[in-house]
Amino acid sequence: MNANTTNDITSEFVSLELNHMNSSTNVYNGSEWRIWDLHVHTPDSIYQKYGKNDPNTWEKYISDLESLRSEIAVIGINDYFFIDGYERLKKEKEQNGRLQDLKLLPVVEFRLREFAGVEFGKYQRPNLHVIFSDEIEVGIIKSQFLNALQSKYLLEEGEEFNRTVDRNSLVELGKKIKNTIPPEKQKEFGSDISVGFGNLNLYKDDIYEALKKDCFTGKYLTALGKAEWSSMKWTPSSIAVKKSIINEVDFIFTAAESVESYTKSKDSLKKQGVNHLLLDCSDAHYYSHSNEKDRIGNCNTWIKGDLSIEGLKQVVFEPDYRLNISTQKPIEPNRKLQSFSFNFPEDTILQRRGSSENQPFCLNILKDLFKFSHYFTCIIGGRGTGKSTIINLIGEKLGESTKFFQDNELIINGEKYDIKTDPKSLIKISGTSEVEFVSQGKVESLAEGDELTRLVFNERIKASSTEFVSLDEELESICQEIDSTIDLILLYRKEKIRLNEKKKEKRNVELILNSINDKRYKEITSDIKDCQSQINLREKSKTSYLDLLAHLLSIINNHPKKKESNEIDKRTNRILDSILSNEEFEYVQEKKEYELNTKKFENIDSELSKLKEKKHGLNKRIELFLLEKGMNEDSIKDSQSASETYSKLKDEVENLDKKISFMSEKFESNNSKFQELPEIKSSYEELIKSSLEAINKKLQIQNENVHEIKFDFSFDNKGFREKIFEELLRKFQSSYISGTSKEKIKETLFLIPPNNIVEDDYNTDKFMKELEGILGLTGARRNNNYVKVIENIFQEKTHFYIYKLIIKKHWYNWSKNIQIKGYYGNKELQSSSFGQKCTAVIVTLMMTGLKPLIIDEPEAHLDNRLVADYLVNLLKSKKVDRQVIFATHNSNFVINGDAELIHMLHIPPGEVFTSIRSTSIENLKFREELLKLEGGEKAFKVREQKYGLSSRKR
Repeated sequence: MNANTTNDITSEFVSLELNHMNSSTNVYNGSEWRIWDLHVHTPDSIYQKYGKNDPNTWEKYISDLESLRSEIAVIGINDYFFIDGYERLKKEKEQNGRLQDLKLLPVVEFRLREFAGVEFGKYQRPNLHVIFSDEIEVGIIKSQFLNALQSKYLLEEGEEFNRTVDRNSLVELGKKIKNTIPPEKQKEFGSDISVGFGNLNLYKDDIYEALKKDCFTGKYLTALGKAEWSSMKWTPSSIAVKKSIINEVDFIFTAAESVESYTKSKDSLKKQGVNHLLLDCSDAHYYSHSNEKDRIGNCNTWIKGDLSIEGLKQVVFEPDYRLNISTQKPIEPNRKLQSFSFNFPEDTILQRRGSSENQPFCLNILKDLFKFSHYFTCIIGGRGTGKSTIINLIGEKLGESTKFFQDNELIINGEKYDIKTDPKSLIKISGTSEVEFVSQGKVESLAEGDELTRLVFNERIKASSTEFVSLDEELESICQEIDSTIDLILLYRKEKIRLNEKKKEKRNVELILNSINDKRYKEITSDIKDCQSQINLREKSKTSYLDLLAHLLSIINNHPKKKESNEIDKRTNRILDSILSNEEFEYVQEKKEYELNTKKFENIDSELSKLKEKKHGLNKRIELFLLEKGMNEDSIKDSQSASETYSKLKDEVENLDKKISFMSEKFESNNSKFQELPEIKSSYEELIKSSLEAINKKLQIQNENVHEIKFDFSFDNKGFREKIFEELLRKFQSSYISGTSKEKIKETLFLIPPNNIVEDDYNTDKFMKELEGILGLTGARRNNNYVKVIENIFQEKTHFYIYKLIIKKHWYNWSKNIQIKGYYGNKELQSSSFGQKCTAVIVTLMMTGLKPLIIDEPEAHLDNRLVADYLVNLLKSKKVDRQVIFATHNSNFVINGDAELIHMLHIPPGEVFTSIRSTSIENLKFREELLKLEGGEKAFKVREQKYGLSSRKR
C-alpha cells in the first residue's frame, strides 16, 4: 500500500485544519504562556480618554493595538454594557485584515444593584464582567443578552429603566441624576455621573439568568472588579451577600500599579477567605504611550493556554500552573527538546531480531514536524498505535539503548538501519541531546539491583554541583600521578640494576686498560678515549639538533598562526615567527605545510671525519704496540674493544646517573602531591553529604500513598579491596603460583586492613612481621602457596611501597568507591516489594534531576491511586523546572497532569500506519478524542452519576 492510499483512508482522522496545524510552517505548540489583558476600553466606550472629537482616533487606536501585538496575545474589549467597539474591531480583522495576531474577546461590564444605597462621597458599586467567547456572534450577544436585560435596569431611586439602552438615553439620564446631587458633591462622582453609567444597576441574579440560554452555555466566564468590591460597605447583615458575590465569579479583576501591589491585593483576598483568583488588567482608557496607569499594554497577566475561552477556563481549574503575574515571561526549563520528525521510506519494515517475520513500519507515512511542549507532552493512543515506537526511536537517536530496538530492527532497502548513526538523517530531533530516557524495561531494571542508586550518584549527586567536576579532575590527575609513580619505581629499579651492570662493565674495561702499565700504551689508549669522546659529543649534538627540528616542525604544522584577536594570540604568533625565521623550515605550497631543510654543518662533518680517521690510526698503533709485546690476536681485539667501549660506557653511566637522579626528584615531587589526597577526600565527602541532604529533602513526601524515600552513602569497602587486589596481582603476576586460590591470597593479604597501612607508618618488615604473627594465631602454615605468593611479591621492598600507593589511590578515590543505599519507608530498597521499588524509581526520577525526562508508560507497575492522588500533582509542580515527555494511556497523567501538548496516535481499523493529531486539553475540536481516554462521554457521565458527583454547568 502506498502512502497516498493510506492518507486517503485516514482523511477523516487528519482534518484539513489539523494538516495545517501540523505543517512545517505552522506547527502546533500546545498551551503556551502569553499576556492576556481582559479589560481594555475602546474609543466607543462611554468613558474613555483616547479623544472624542478627533476623526483619527480610531485609526490611532488600532495602530496602537497593532504595535503591541508582539507583547499581548489576547485583549478583552470592555466598553461597559455596549459591544459596539468590539464589533468594529472584529470587522477590522475580518474585512480589512488588521489585528490578525490579536485574539479579541467581547466583555460586558455591569454595575450590580446589590449595596446600591446612595451616600454622597461613598458612591461605589460592585462591577460584574462577563467575558464571552469570540465564537458567539455579536448579534446573539446583543439580542439574547443585552436586550434581554434592558427591562431589568434600575435607577438610583429604584424605578425600572425601560428605555432602549443607548448613549443618548444615558446622557439624558446622566443629566437628570446630576441635577439631583448638590454641586459641591458632583466632583466626587467623576465622569460616571455625567454619562449615567453609575446610575444604571442590575441584580446579579438577573444577569446570571440571562446567561442560562443554550447559546451561552460553556462560552463565557465572569469576573468582579476588586477595587469596587473592596470599597463596598461591610455590615453584619451584608457580609454573607458580599462574599457570595465574589465567590460566585470565576475571576477578580484588578488594575495593579505593580506586581507587588497585585500581590498585596491577592493576599488581602486570601485573608478574607474569599475567591482570590485575581487577574491583572490594564482597565485601559488611554493609549499605550501615555503615562497613565490605565493605559493599553499595562498588564502583567500571563496565561498558559490556547487563545480561546476554553484556554482561559483552564486558569479556573489549574490557577497555580496556568496563571503567572510577572513583568517577564515565566521561565522555562533550561534544557529542552524542541521537535521531532521522521522521513522513513515507504518500504521500511520492522523485523524481530533473529526471525524472518516482518511487518510494515507503522511510522512510514509520518512526514510532518511535531513539537514538544517545553513543559509536559503526552503521546497517547491505544495499544499498537506506535507510541512506544516513537519514544524508543527518540531514545535511540539520542544515544540511549532501548529494549524495543534490542529485540527489533528496521530494514530499509533490504539492509539493517542503524538508528544511532542515522546515516540518511531519517530521524530529526531538535533541541538538547541531554535527556533522561526511561523505557518500560528500564523502570524494571532500575527497580532491581543497585541501578537506581548508581543513577542517583551519577545523575543527581554529581550533577548537582560543578565542584564535583573539579574534584574529580584533581583525583584523576593524582591517580594518574600515582600510576606514573608506580611505573617510575619499577623503572627506577630496572635502571638501577642496569646502572650497576654498566658500572661493572666499566670497571672490567678499566682493568683491561690498566693491565698494561707501559707509558706509551697508556698515552695511546688515553688518546683513543679522548678521540671517541669527541666523536660521541658531536654525534650527540647532531642527534639533538634533528630531534629539536622534528619537534618544532610538529608544533608549527599543528599550531598555525592565528588571527590576532587578543594579546595571547599576538604573543603566540611572535613565537611562531621566531621559529619560522630559521632557514631550516621551508613552506611547501603544494602540501600546504612546512618541511625541514636541515643545515649542512661541514665543519662538524669534517671534524668527525678527521676524528674517526685519527681513531683508526690510534687503533693501528695499539695493534702494532701489542704485536711488539707478543700478544695474540684475541688479546689484541679485547684490548682494542676495551679502548673503544670505555668512552661509551662512561657516557652511559653518567646518563643513567642523571636519569636516576631525575627519577628520584620526580618521585619526591609526586609524593608531595599525594599529601593533598586526605583533604580532597574530605571535601568530596562533605559535598556528597550536602548534595544527598538536598535530594533527601526533596524526597520528604507527605502523602499516604507514598512512604518516605531517602538515600545515604558509605565507602564501598568490598569494592575498594577488590580493586586493590586485582591491581596488585596484575602488577606482580610473575609472583603468582599457578593453581593457588586467589580468594585465599586476598583473604591473607587483607588480614591487615589496607586502610590501616595508609594511615599508619608501615614498611615491608613491619608488615611481614605483623602478618606472620596473625597467621600464627590463625594456624595457617607458612609453606601454603597463598602465603608464599605474598612473600614472593614483597620480597622486593620497593614492591611494598607500590602496594601502599595502590591502596592510597583507591582509598582516597570516593568517586569510584562510593556506595549509595536507598530506603523506602523503614526498609532498605533492596528488601522492598517490586511495586514499592517501582514507586521509588518513578518518584525519584520525577522529584530530582534537571534533564528532560522521557518515560514510556510511567504508570506500569504503579497503583492507580498513587498516580491520581500523588504523581499527577508532583508532575505539575516539577514540569516547571524540567521538561517531561510521557508515552501513556493513563488519563490521570494526561488530563489531571494538565498536559500542555498531546499527540494522539491512531491507526484506522484494518490499516497499519499511524496518524497523529496534536492537541491540548482546551482544544474542543479534539475533546471527543480525549474523552475516549475515560471511556467516552457516556461512560464519564455514568460514573459521575454513580458516584453522586455534580459539576457546575458553565
